[in-house]
Amino acid sequence: KRIRYSQKIIRLVLLAATVILLLYFLRTPEKLPDISWLSTKNMTVFLRPEERTVIREPSSCSVSSDTSLLVAVFSAPGHTLARTTIRRTWGKKMTEYSGVKLVFMLGQDSVHHNTLLLEADDNHDMIIEDFHDTYLNLTLKTTFLLKWVRDNCTRVKYVFKVDDDVFVNPDRLWSSLKTSPFYSLTVLSETPGNREREQIPRQVTYSFIGIDEHLALQVKAGVVSKFSFTCIDRDPESKYFVHPNIYPNTSFPPFITGASGYVFTGSLVPLLFSCALRTPFMNMEDVFLTGLCGSQQLNLRLSHNSEFIWRQQIPVIRSHSCFYKNLITVHGLSPKQLEEVWSWNKDSEPCNSMLFFLLTYICRLIEWSVEFWGGSL
Repeated sequence: KRIRYSQKIIRLVLLAATVILLLYFLRTPEKLPDISWLSTKNMTVFLRPEERTVIREPSSCSVSSDTSLLVAVFSAPGHTLARTTIRRTWGKKMTEYSGVKLVFMLGQDSVHHNTLLLEADDNHDMIIEDFHDTYLNLTLKTTFLLKWVRDNCTRVKYVFKVDDDVFVNPDRLWSSLKTSPFYSLTVLSETPGNREREQIPRQVTYSFIGIDEHLALQVKAGVVSKFSFTCIDRDPESKYFVHPNIYPNTSFPPFITGASGYVFTGSLVPLLFSCALRTPFMNMEDVFLTGLCGSQQLNLRLSHNSEFIWRQQIPVIRSHSCFYKNLITVHGLSPKQLEEVWSWNKDSEPCNSMLFFLLTYICRLIEWSVEFWGGSL
């Protein structure tokens, strides 16, 4: 009787599993958004590399002296207050360093077109390019920046890409650049004046710095060595939705998030721009530039820096000011919060107490535990 009873249970389980599988495969597929607006994925069509496409631009980088750092703030046309706040807080401080140039990167917007042009003419720090400025077009914004740097800042040492809702600690950023690791890459290039167009190998020294704490599971020797973004967001309602017709693969290559900002050397600009022209469009700009081009096609090493914070994990309250003083960037602040954090950053309150370091260690330990066990589930 026990054997018969066990057999009945097994049959019921198998029957239930069969029904569930049938319902799964016979379900009505979710209707995907229409992407007929994307007439082509050929980036050359959008970027027009041989044409002048810029509508407004600041002066070029100085040719008499090298530009050490180009700070490119990605901003939306309607974010006037955010740009104004940056100009009088961390952006102002950045430009006090020798060899630093600050620019705001934007596209076109019919609603704010005239006010944008007036703002650009008044401040002389805005690059307005010929594309429709939307979240889906962040990839175009990034590659148009590369185009502008290629044409106007050929000798720049570093390019720092950051959004207009990010707090930046200039002193910490500058210190990190002095200690950032450099790597070497062998590329083929033509010798100027070579009629036979013979390509010869040359060495490119580079650095690519940033973080993705949510995705990085293994960090070894300061280099992001493994990512587990195996489940691409296919939810049409999500901000990070990736249409399967735009990117059919089931996983992303290693990449650095664009939300908290990232830094790369000027030596990579020609390589990244050339790669962007031959890579099909996809709407995740950080995956496109640092992943598909950076780590996958160019085989670049992505340097991990835990002082770039992807999301606002720290409350914006006075008692947490030391955390902001010891980070490079914190993403997700309103203009009012940015002003507040900046006022704390300027005070002389010491942050070297044993209590602060103990709390910092505990917070890091909790973050690492969440990342490790969360990625293991």
